[in-house]
This record gives sequence, C-alpha cells and structure tokens, in this order.
Amino acid sequence: MQGFAATPGRLQGAPASLDMALGRQLTDTEAKTCFSCHSTAMTNAMPLDTSRIVPGINCEACHGPGAEHVAAMNSKQFTGETHIVNPAKLSPVQSVDFCGACHSSPWDVQLMGAVGVATVRFPAYRLEKSRCWGINGDARVTCIACHDPHQPLAHQPSSYDHACLVCHLKKVHAKSAAGHAATACPVATKDCVSCHMLSTTSPKCTTSSRII
Repeated sequence: MQGFAATPGRLQGAPASLDMALGRQLTDTEAKTCFSCHSTAMTNAMPLDTSRIVPGINCEACHGPGAEHVAAMNSKQFTGETHIVNPAKLSPVQSVDFCGACHSSPWDVQLMGAVGVATVRFPAYRLEKSRCWGINGDARVTCIACHDPHQPLAHQPSSYDHACLVCHLKKVHAKSAAGHAATACPVATKDCVSCHMLSTTSPKCTTSSRII
C-alpha cells in the first residue's frame, strides 16, 4: 500500500488523512465484519466479544475446530473420520463461495454494485466471469486450482504456468486429450498470466490487481 484506500467491501472514497481513518468509531456490526475475516474463532454472538478471538488466520479458520481432529489422528482406533471440514471436497461453486466468504463472493460484489475495473479486487467474482469458468463443466477451475492456501502467495508470472497447462494444450495443433480439453495459446506456453491476467489499478485502490 502506498496510501489510503477503501476496504474490499466498501466502494466509498478512501479517507483523506490518518486522523479520519483512525478517528471514527466502528459499530459492532462493522467491527464484526472485519474480525470475521482477519481472525479465527469469530462467532455470531452480539454484542461483539473479542475475548476468545484468535488474531490472524490459522488452520481452524478454514477447517473448523481442530481438537477432535487431533484426537482422531492420535487415536489407535482411527476410523477414517477426520472431524474437520475439507474444502477440497466442495463443488466448484461451493468452493469459490467458500473462499469468497472473505475474498468477496460473486453475490457480494453484485450487492455492493461494483462494476468494471472496480471488481479487480474480488477474485472469486472475476473467476466466475472468466472464460475458463464452466468450460465443459471442468471441476478443476476453482480458486485452489491456482492458489495453494497452505503456501505463500506466488508473485512470479511463471509460477502459474503449470496451473494453466493442466487444462490447456501445449501445442496449437495438438489433439485434445483426457484432461486437456482447452485450446493451446498460439503465442507462448510460459508466463501466461503476463498476457491473460494483465495488471491494472483500480481507481478505488492504490495497489495493483490482476484482471482475469
């Protein structure tokens, strides 16, 4: 960040100064929205109680409470029940909505009225609007097809080539094969996102985002 900008769920203008940004008291509802994505173990209880909230995102933020999971894994009589949520088993729509719970789902974007370049900050929405979404019913096209939630975010364009070539053919005149139904790029087979996900800057945000 090189300055003040609106948060993802807010399209109003950015605060003009640090005093304006820090001097406004948040309501319980607004603060709860912040904590729900920036902490673990948030509950729906009102008024907002931060005494049991874990700062930051840990395993349980996505997989749910882990005590029973740890007990099951340590059990000498493990039955196969892991006692945690496994997002990898969700359908494509469910998976994108799951990530969109914090990264803004397509429905969230529609409700806030974001259009055009303002939507670059909402990857779940952009994914469902991309050409790859729903091609031949390919269930692999989800957020985790490109992003491993257990690894730091990769910033090098070449880091995503493998994800593109899982579905796309490597040669223009090659015949479609099982698992490779998408056409080949006639220009290159490396640094795919440098052309197909051009970097842009939203007028509501000073950071650079990529358009799908």
